[in-house]
Amino acid sequence: MTTHTSSTSLFFLLSTIALIAGPGLAQPATTPAVKDLNDVVVTARRRSESIQSTPVAVSVVNAALIDARMATTIVDFGKSVPNSRFDAVGPQGRAGMIAIRGINYASTNQAGDPSTPLYIDGIYQSLSKLNAVQMFDLETVEILRGPQPTLFGRNAFAGAVNIRTRKPQFSVGGYVELKAATFGREEIRAAVDLPLSVDQAALRLALLNSRSDGHYKSIRDAGAPLGGDDHTAFRLSGVYVGSPSWNLNFKYEFIRDRGDPSPVQNASTTPTQATPQVPAQTLGNVAGEPPNFFVYPAYWTNVYIPDGQQSFIDQHSIALTTELSTEGGKVTWTSGYQNTDDGVIVDPAGGRIAYNNQYFQTSLGSISHEIRYLGELSPRWQMLVGVHYLDDDLDYGNITYSQYTPLAGANAQVRALQRRRGTSVFGEIEFRASDAVRFNVSGRYMHEDKDFAIRRTPRPPALGINPGVFLPVTSYETARISWSDFSPALSVDWQIHSNAMLYAAWTHGYKSGGFAVQAPSLLAAGPYEPEEVETLEAGIKTQSFDGRLRFNATVFRNHLTNLQRTVNRTENGVLVNRVFNAAAAVTRGVELEAEYRSSDALILRSSLGILDAYYESFCANIGFSGGVSGLPASQPCGNTPGNLDNSRLPLFNAPEWQASMGATWQKGLGEAGSLRLHAELNYTSPLFTEDRPFPLTRRSDLTLLDLSLQWQSPAESFYATLYAHNALDDVETQQSIRSGNTLTVLAYLPPRRYGIAVGRKF
Repeated sequence: MTTHTSSTSLFFLLSTIALIAGPGLAQPATTPAVKDLNDVVVTARRRSESIQSTPVAVSVVNAALIDARMATTIVDFGKSVPNSRFDAVGPQGRAGMIAIRGINYASTNQAGDPSTPLYIDGIYQSLSKLNAVQMFDLETVEILRGPQPTLFGRNAFAGAVNIRTRKPQFSVGGYVELKAATFGREEIRAAVDLPLSVDQAALRLALLNSRSDGHYKSIRDAGAPLGGDDHTAFRLSGVYVGSPSWNLNFKYEFIRDRGDPSPVQNASTTPTQATPQVPAQTLGNVAGEPPNFFVYPAYWTNVYIPDGQQSFIDQHSIALTTELSTEGGKVTWTSGYQNTDDGVIVDPAGGRIAYNNQYFQTSLGSISHEIRYLGELSPRWQMLVGVHYLDDDLDYGNITYSQYTPLAGANAQVRALQRRRGTSVFGEIEFRASDAVRFNVSGRYMHEDKDFAIRRTPRPPALGINPGVFLPVTSYETARISWSDFSPALSVDWQIHSNAMLYAAWTHGYKSGGFAVQAPSLLAAGPYEPEEVETLEAGIKTQSFDGRLRFNATVFRNHLTNLQRTVNRTENGVLVNRVFNAAAAVTRGVELEAEYRSSDALILRSSLGILDAYYESFCANIGFSGGVSGLPASQPCGNTPGNLDNSRLPLFNAPEWQASMGATWQKGLGEAGSLRLHAELNYTSPLFTEDRPFPLTRRSDLTLLDLSLQWQSPAESFYATLYAHNALDDVETQQSIRSGNTLTVLAYLPPRRYGIAVGRKF
């Protein structure tokens, strides 16, 4: 990856600022320890309450744990969450695929909706494929497991991720942190609080600048690094307290990313198809199907990325939140605006001998509003009601170019437009039958309209791929489709003891349908229908040892119908990305979490997830003339009984079990300051999925060990951290073979990395 002069200059400029910052205004270098686990506050039910009194399966990563892990992306935040997989996938490696309790949506469809929505400061992130971009200056990350349709709305199908950034403080303070690590990583993070008036108005400015060379090596280009990042972002947030009864928070954020695409290559081994220079599958060596031809070490890949053809992301976002306290309740109004442009080159054959190059470009504008009221109707009755509105416009472009004669028909472009308007009304009634028993009835009515337009235009071979140069479109094929849904939920919880609570819930969830933008025609684009899920869940939350030990356990069963499955195939030389409601599934399991604070100096954590996730019914022979593998289309599952019946196959990205152990230990050194040691071990069982004729996916078991050691000065104004990610270097091949013989990296987990960070609080 080319070093960018502007990034390097900024890095050294801010390094100088860090070294000369004055010592007079010291703040603690880490978030103070929570002495009682009741002090862990979550907003999983759109209100602030103790995690142990919240009848929801929720895991929390606070600022102190983010710092100890040296966490930067959603993949880092999701470690140790039971029955949850957070992977970065896609050509950029910046698209987060979140799988909770075996449920995920891993389609490459840019217009598709996630199974687990991402909320940042209360704003729904419409373009979920960018959720693995580096995040910074965060307060908490909440991972809610299980459907959350009432309070988090459409697409909170498997769960929800709720992120809160740090708010301005009414005193001058801040920090500067510099980081250097293997694979050429250089990074700076900084923030400063600027009070404008005493206890009334304040600003906070935070920024991030990061680059690396990437951990993949190119076979074609003599070991040149691939997969690096070049990321710059800043955030300006403010708070204004008009009176004790109302306040206003605002935020503006800009993200600029120029990282490399992650390796993607054609996996054909026939020279007349792709003329590979070496056997194609060179990302590692794992025995079994699909066959692997091990020629180079893991993380070497047969990919050539032409100069100047990198991925790009530019995103602007604004958030406004107003809170007004009334007698007996509170009104919250949140509005958000986002504008995102992103694009990437996918170069599976090596560029110089182009087999099937593609260029993707997406532009999305989104506006959302939500107003809700939470109030006490009486000492026994509490009510929450609200309205949410979302309006976003998607402009998608795709250019495909091939020099391979049988794919000459693929030299074309696809332009697709989609406008989505969604309105929902939600409410929740809580009845406190006694001091120990609560009943909760909630529901959300949602209506959604999608206006869709698409046009495929052949491109002369002389144009090549020419990123950003699209032929004019004079007319589109158009369609419109609407959905309405009511998602109810019932729950009860019983405080059987002052330190123990039982809860049980039934939920019906909903995930939007839509159109597939990567298609040659309106007929191929869809539409596909919404998915539905019914969940039964029960759990216990306990505390002991004066609130220092927290233990939570959950059992659940999800029944999913109308599951959206994606087929990526080539028809007559044209790439087709179709989405079908093809399956029903069951996921069931157990989740355990424990945290023990033996003292202010030692915190122990552990978790265990056990999962059984399988297709209840899945007939894979869908949507293609002539059937699959020469079988007649008149036989939905083929003319041989069970030939393409995928029933009982395991779900994609649903490991049978996961376990984690972690510890944070702090030791005072007197006048020499203090040390903090953090260690975290995570294990995930192997994955192997063969959704015929869908992706053939494999991943070896993962054992990930992350370590960090931090020194703080006596006044806690300076600190230095040594860290290692994946210290065991246990990542083997993680890959997915899609139809069309394309080999992609399933997860964006790099080999062992070492780094050092130095910082100053002021």
